[in-house]
Amino acid sequence: MSVLDNIGKEIQEGDLLCWAAVSTMAVRAFPEDAKFKHPTQQDIVIYQRAGIKSVKDLAKAQSAAGGKLAIDFAQAKITCGAGMCNATNPAGLHLYDLNSTKVGAGKVLTPDHFGIEIDTRKCPVTIRWDYGNETNGSSRGGGHALIITGYKADTHQLRLWDPWPALLNPDQQTSQHEKWIPYDTYVDPLNDEGMDAVAQHEFDEFKLRRKGARVSDIDCDYPPLAPQSATDASRESSVDFERGIPDLQKPIAEFLRGHVVLDSAGDAVHGPYVTGEPFPIIPLSTALLRKASRPESLLKPQTSAVVVPILKDGQVIDSFLMLHDKRGWRAGGYSNNKIAALLTETRDIHAPKEAPALSFYLVSIPELSTFFVAQGFTDRARLAPLNVHGEKRFVGAREALAAVVARIRGEPFDKPTSR
Repeated sequence: MSVLDNIGKEIQEGDLLCWAAVSTMAVRAFPEDAKFKHPTQQDIVIYQRAGIKSVKDLAKAQSAAGGKLAIDFAQAKITCGAGMCNATNPAGLHLYDLNSTKVGAGKVLTPDHFGIEIDTRKCPVTIRWDYGNETNGSSRGGGHALIITGYKADTHQLRLWDPWPALLNPDQQTSQHEKWIPYDTYVDPLNDEGMDAVAQHEFDEFKLRRKGARVSDIDCDYPPLAPQSATDASRESSVDFERGIPDLQKPIAEFLRGHVVLDSAGDAVHGPYVTGEPFPIIPLSTALLRKASRPESLLKPQTSAVVVPILKDGQVIDSFLMLHDKRGWRAGGYSNNKIAALLTETRDIHAPKEAPALSFYLVSIPELSTFFVAQGFTDRARLAPLNVHGEKRFVGAREALAAVVARIRGEPFDKPTSR
């Protein structure tokens, strides 16, 4: 078992900055020297905006003879320093002063590749998932960058760092962004927070190296890449959850009996631990939101996926998804532990005084890295963004989703007010 705990743990600083968080962690895998210094996440955003790709570029941008690069660097520092650079990166990651090798279309990394990268070379592997291709204005939804920072050779499990959700207040439990996943989930994540997820393996990046180093300089015997198998189209079927989902308990119990929770180091967490109340998920695509004349009408009590938290001593230590199809409920896909923790926190704070515990559900918009905890349905629904620890601020669904739609269209919109 090998883990990389020397590269920091970056939570994305804006809801569109997963690429910057992952880039920052990847660059930190290489030691600093007299000229090469580890950038912050904000540095990475500034470098990307200014077109600074290397130590050489940075030195030029900082010199009196920097020309256009120096002008772009100065402007980027002003713009991004004011927090106005929360945007996707069409090029993917921005690996400052690094080169990498992309897996390419139709191929996937094998478990042995992860063993070489993480155990032998002490380098992470970056990956990307996709949820859609809606593009409008300055916002492009769809891709999500993640990074593999650990590998268990005996089980082929991978430690995944997921930089979302972006929080507005300090995150005291960063370990909830970290999760051990089966190798099969890397190959095909299937579902992420209720939305069909597709691994874009052509953008997986390995063989990270400093600029100037050659691939041939890497003294490792790499196996061939594996062919990427075709994935079955989604066959989920929805059920009504307004009065609960009684047939969930048996498949949840069956899954938990065979599930081993792992800590950050990859060691088993011993029980007892229990599952919390499931949270039904209503996933919304940007295409669906764009077409809806009344987006709040999409919030109907129908779901084919639920988040199930796993708790020990009242704290979320893991989570999983249950997916529904014609065969019934089964465990599958990927569940973000931080989102599960924020949902559970909301229920603990608000249920005793405001609503029954079973009334909360998740509204998931992965294309925009946007998640809400919700109560009620259609025009009576209330939503609170999952971007803070502690008490959540609920607003009407019409107001909350109008802001999301305006963002999709690149239109200005005032921030929703609480009520």
